[in-house]
Amino acid sequence: MRLARTVATCVVAACVIGAAAAAIVGWQKGYRVYVVHTGSMTPTLRPGDAVLDGPPPASVAVGDVITFGVRSAPDSVVTHRVDAVVADGIKTKGDANPAADVWTVKPSDIVGSKVATLPYVGYVLVYLQHPKGIASVITTALALILLWQLFFPPTVPNGDNGPGLQSASRRRRASTHRRRRGLGPVNVPASLDAIASTQIRVAAPPVAPSLGGYRVAALIPGDRYPPMLSSRSTWFPL
Repeated sequence: MRLARTVATCVVAACVIGAAAAAIVGWQKGYRVYVVHTGSMTPTLRPGDAVLDGPPPASVAVGDVITFGVRSAPDSVVTHRVDAVVADGIKTKGDANPAADVWTVKPSDIVGSKVATLPYVGYVLVYLQHPKGIASVITTALALILLWQLFFPPTVPNGDNGPGLQSASRRRRASTHRRRRGLGPVNVPASLDAIASTQIRVAAPPVAPSLGGYRVAALIPGDRYPPMLSSRSTWFPL
């Protein structure tokens, strides 16, 4: 699950970065995107489509689709097909119009030539130009993030599954730490019967017999038992 999350995150990040880089490079090279608002170029370009234009061409020919500025409307551009090249300029015509345009386009008025048609992309671009459109995109992105967290929750690291539980790696580290300190595993006898069955030598206390105890002089060979049964003499009250 963690691998799938990492792969998905990397793919999304790569797509976003790639799209941004392509847009920046294309803009610097003179590429532009325009939204089609009317049906004068139907069926080539329909309302709601977007047209991707390249840099202005050095020369035009009849049949080329170009985008140019209109002197009567400086803030708008028109994308029409070249209908004729005349001495004083270029005559254009919309594919859906019965007659050529009334104006004559100067070569200096051309701002681009059609490279590709992007169907329905114009609706998206116009929608994103409004504040409500941007807000809805942000809301959708947050909702997708929450849904991802809901259906693909983060995995719990090993060893954090609950109190009192340790992962195998933590147990190995603890065992290694004990060995480095010279502490071996402690094996405690299962019952007092096991201790009683061990051969030991008990002598009467040479000092302070009134304490009523015995002193252990020799005990179990080896270091397999707790310090209370070590080689030191210990008083065990009776």
